[in-house]
Amino acid sequence: MRRKIYDVRFAKASPAAQQILDRIAALFEIEADNRGRSPAARLAVRQVQTISVVAQLAVVLDDTLAKTSAKSSLAGAIRYARTRREALGRFMTDGRLEMTNNAAKRAIRPLALGRKNYLFARSDTGGQRAVALRGRPPFRRARKCAGCAAKSSIRVQLAAQHGPNDGDHRAAAAPAMEF
Repeated sequence: MRRKIYDVRFAKASPAAQQILDRIAALFEIEADNRGRSPAARLAVRQVQTISVVAQLAVVLDDTLAKTSAKSSLAGAIRYARTRREALGRFMTDGRLEMTNNAAKRAIRPLALGRKNYLFARSDTGGQRAVALRGRPPFRRARKCAGCAAKSSIRVQLAAQHGPNDGDHRAAAAPAMEF
């Protein structure tokens, strides 16, 4: 929701879009102050502070939509936001939920990037080495890097067993991979 309005704000220098972004920023400020608290405490703060800001945001969205052309990019962004009003309201009734899914996206990004990089290993042996060298970073981070010693021993073993070219004719032509 915020991204579409943000794009309109900076593409068109729209003061109406800036007003909507200011309301959304107020929601993020409340959540930043609320982070790290228990679900019950978060819910209590949301019931007091967040509900009024979301109500103001809804009024601003409706008023702005009534004043803008139906074919404008701002109107499209507002319609997109209005269709997600129920999903936005869900976090206000459950203290366990986050307002956005940004934390989940950041957590799975290394998995998705690593899996994509393995497609370019050019050989089975290269793919196995890439997997062995990369390990599983999101899980290691969650365990406070308990597997770091194991990963370094795997690197030492691979270096001892295989030189720069172990006879795989495709490995010599493969570009260096970045991890």
